[in-house]
Amino acid sequence: VCDNYYRPDLTKPALARLSAVYRSLQVSKSGIKKKNRQPTKL
Repeated sequence: VCDNYYRPDLTKPALARLSAVYRSLQVSKSGIKKKNRQPTKL
């Protein structure tokens, strides 16, 4: 029905909040990976 691929019953505000949380998780994961890579390079 919607272009929402998480759950069709989620409203747009909920989807926006969920995507924001997901995006922040991705950023934090990549940040942790970068921090872990730096000592190995040194």
